[in-house]
Order: sequence, then structure tokens, then C-alpha cells
Amino acid sequence: MKTINFATFAVAAAFTGTCHAALHDRGGGLIYDDVLNITWLKDANFAKTSGYDTDGVMSWSDASTWAANLVYGGYGDWRLPKVLDADQDGCNFAYQATDCGYNVNIATGEMAHLWYVDFGNLAYRDTLGNLQAGYGLADNPGDLNDESLFLNLTKGGYWSGIPYGPNPNAEAWYFVMDLGLQDYFSGSSLFYAWAVRDGDSTVAVPEPETAVLALMALMGMGLVGVSAETATVPRAATDDFRRDGAGAGKVCRLRSAVVGQAWSNIRLAQLNTRSPPTSSGWPAVSA
Repeated sequence: MKTINFATFAVAAAFTGTCHAALHDRGGGLIYDDVLNITWLKDANFAKTSGYDTDGVMSWSDASTWAANLVYGGYGDWRLPKVLDADQDGCNFAYQATDCGYNVNIATGEMAHLWYVDFGNLAYRDTLGNLQAGYGLADNPGDLNDESLFLNLTKGGYWSGIPYGPNPNAEAWYFVMDLGLQDYFSGSSLFYAWAVRDGDSTVAVPEPETAVLALMALMGMGLVGVSAETATVPRAATDDFRRDGAGAGKVCRLRSAVVGQAWSNIRLAQLNTRSPPTSSGWPAVSA
């Protein structure tokens, strides 16, 4: 008997036959899928990038623990991607339209949906089981809305967060990025982990009142100077700011509740802070 049922996921994925998913870069390392209504980490090997693991490959248990304990962008409800065990319990291996194998039903896996629909990739085997030319991760330079949105997307297996029904204590579902294969494997094996969360996501910013108090604290320590013409403050202590290409706040309006003014138009000089890394600083996705 089935123990896993992701009705919301299945309903959302059912619309993909007539609607191409749009991926949106929300900034701050967050990529939103507006069809499945989930947010991916931009870095597909963040466990390594963050220093959590030396190479990013882990057992299923370790990968699940990493995702469950991850706090990123102000969110603490990250998880590994879902797989829906459809039809008969367990893997119904085929070359098309099931929950296991190649060219799977995209409603059965979030990684499968991303790989086949958003990336538009070809599986290692076609629907007849024949070897297929041009298979695998193939970033199209003319499409900025595919693999090129992500960092450190690696060939190889990625764990899902779902144990394998017939043997849940020892096996789990996974997806092979260079083959387009959705299958199950021993949970003690070492694969990559990619975090995802439900819903749209943006990087959390402080409330205006909190920002003002932080600014005044810095002023009291003599670390920030304010004059009638200019002020130098951390970007996080401002709101309603405009950004330049590097992402540093330059000109903004600062709410001056402390001195009792409703709003003060103050020109803010750019603080010498680091901007977040750009995609050019990361290795490109290879086919």
C-alpha cells in the first residue's frame, strides 16, 4: 500500500502539458519555479560550497539531515526534492511515462520536471530504449532560463528526499543528472544533495524600524557619520534603496523615526562593503 502521496505536487505538475515552467532568479541565490511553486537553491552543490562537506556527496541519511538543518536566505524549511511513487508500489521501470527509468512522467519528480521541462534535456535512452544522441546536461547558450541559471550543477546522482517504498530503511529515490534517469538506490551510496523549499522565496530584509535602530547604534559608536548632505550606512540599514549592477546600495531614503521626522531625504554614500559573487565567478555548467 502506498505511504507517500503528494497531491499538491501532482496537481501542479499536471499543468505542465500546456504550460512551460518559468524559472525566476530572485537574487540572493534563490531560483523560483512558478509552475511547481517551489524555490531551488541556485548553488546545486551548496553543501560543498558552504564547507559543510568536502565534496558534496553524502549518504541519503546525511543528505536529508543537511537539507533539514539548512538555514539560507532567512528560511529554515529546506528539504530534498520530492519523487512521487506512482502506479504500483516501487519502481515501474520503463523508457517513458512511468515513475522510474528514462523519459519519466514529469509529474512524478521535481528534479525530473526541472531536467526535462525547464532544461529541455534528452535522456540517455529514447522512448524505445535506444541510445540517444545529444543526451545529458546540455546548456543552451541562447537560453538564459535553463542550466545557466544555476551554479555547480554536477553530472551524477542527486538524492531525493523520499525513501523507496518497498525498502524504506535501506533505499531511496534519486535522479542522475547526466542521464535523465529517475530510479532508486542503496541509501548508503554517496550522491549529491540539492536543497529546495515550497513556495516563492526572496532574501529576507530587516524591517525599517530595525534598520533605523541599527543605524543609530552605529552612529553612537562613531562608526557611521551623518550630515545634512550625506550619510554612510550599511546597505542592510536602509530601505527603499536602488541598486547598481554589483548589488550595493547607493542612493536611498532613510526613515528617520528617531529624530521625529516623518521622512528625511538623505543622500547615502556607498559603504565599502562586499557585493555578492556574480555568476561569472563560478565554473560554467558542462554538458
